[in-house]
Amino acid sequence: MVLLSAQNISMSYSERPLLNDVSLFIDDSDKIGLIGINGTGNSTLLKILANVEKPGAGTITTASGVRVAYLPQNPDFGDDKTVIEQVLSSANPSQQELKLYEAKSILTKLGMTEFDKKVNLLSGGQKKRVAIAAALITPCELLILDEPTAGLDPKGRDEILGELYKLHKSYNMTIILVSHSMEDVAKVADRILVMDKGKCVLDGTPKEIFKEVETLENVGLAVPQVTYLMRELKKRGFELPDDVFTLEQAKKELLRILAKN
Repeated sequence: MVLLSAQNISMSYSERPLLNDVSLFIDDSDKIGLIGINGTGNSTLLKILANVEKPGAGTITTASGVRVAYLPQNPDFGDDKTVIEQVLSSANPSQQELKLYEAKSILTKLGMTEFDKKVNLLSGGQKKRVAIAAALITPCELLILDEPTAGLDPKGRDEILGELYKLHKSYNMTIILVSHSMEDVAKVADRILVMDKGKCVLDGTPKEIFKEVETLENVGLAVPQVTYLMRELKKRGFELPDDVFTLEQAKKELLRILAKN
C-alpha cells in the first residue's frame, strides 16, 4: 500500500533552488534512510512530506486516514515541564487524562521511565526519546525524523536507532529518517534515497545503494567504513559477501572465516 506520494516537487528559497522535480512513493512499513550532503534539500523534503511546508511546485498525496508525525532535528521543549507533561502536551487537551497510560507505555517502550523528571535535566539521548514519544502520543502510520541521532555519542546513537527499530516492529509504522551517518542508515533502513543538488539520484535497498561506491563518492558521500574494510579484505583473497554494511555483519563474517581456517 502506498501511504504517500510526491509528484514533481520543486522548492526554492530566495531564488536558490533546493528541490528540483522530485518524485517518490512511500510504501507501508518501509524503513527509509534519506542521505545527502548539507544543502541537498533533505530537511526541506522532509518538511514537505510532513506537510510542515508547502512545495513551490508539485503535489503531495497522502492515503486516506494516514496520519504523519514529524520530529524536527531540534525539538522545542518547555523548560518547566516534566517528561510526562511534555509528552501529554502534544495530545489533544480534552484527551490528556485518557492518554496518560498510553504516554507512559510509549515512554517505557523507548526506555524512559523517569516520568516526573524535568525535561531540562535530561541528556541529549533522553530528550530525543521524549520527543519521539510526543510525536507518537497520537497514533500515526508514518513517522518522519530529521537527524534523530544528531549530537549524540555512539552509545546514544545506537540506543535511539535500536528504539526506532523496535517502534517499527511494535507499531508496524513506516519510518523516514535523515542522517549524515552511513553507519546509522545501514543499521536501520531497508530502503535508501540519495539526494544530490535537489534531486533523488539513487533509490534502492542498502545492498543496491552501497554497491554504487563511485556514485556516492561523486556526490560527497561514502559507504560505511566497515564496507571499505571488507572490500579490501576481499581483494586480498578472503571469501566475503558484497553486502556487509554493519559491524555486526562484519563480526559474523570474520568469525566464520576464522572458524573455517
